Amino acid sequence: MRTTTVTVLACLALAACRTVSSPPDEIGHQILTALGEDRSGDAARAFERVEDEADYRERIYPVLYDGARQSYAAGELDDALEVLRFTSARYPDGTSVRVALAYSLFLEYAESPGAGLRRELDGTLAELRGREVALPAWVDLIDAQLAIDEERPGEARESFERFVAAWDGRPESILGYVEDVGRYLASH
Repeated sequence: MRTTTVTVLACLALAACRTVSSPPDEIGHQILTALGEDRSGDAARAFERVEDEADYRERIYPVLYDGARQSYAAGELDDALEVLRFTSARYPDGTSVRVALAYSLFLEYAESPGAGLRRELDGTLAELRGREVALPAWVDLIDAQLAIDEERPGEARESFERFVAAWDGRPESILGYVEDVGRYLASH
């Protein structure tokens, strides 16, 4: 009887070691802090502690997504991209995070084009198109710009026309850019 009690207590102690003591929001903020301090290994370890806990995963996702949104709103695109990449890699079914990642990648690409960034953007867009979800109209605007960059004006016009037909005027911050693309395509 004593051996059974000791065995049961040992099993309970091991199970307690496995449980996570920090609430999901706290872990989410630990991850954001680690990513903001370029400690991606620490962020990954914090996530690994809870990755098998469905409730934790569900509650950490919005914390991470909101952290990326706050970084973007503060003009810290690099930080937002880091969080979106991290979150996207750990939530393969997360469409919203991939849409935000595609938009952020495009903004980064428009600022400083590079082959690696372009491959990442293309891969993210291809993955999104493979899902059975309606994509935002601005995806066609990205396609138009990429076709312009590759000197494919016919494809650029088609994508731009799809964009204009579906665009509801939001976000307003891209209005000047939309007008520039329209003028460029009208002259080429």
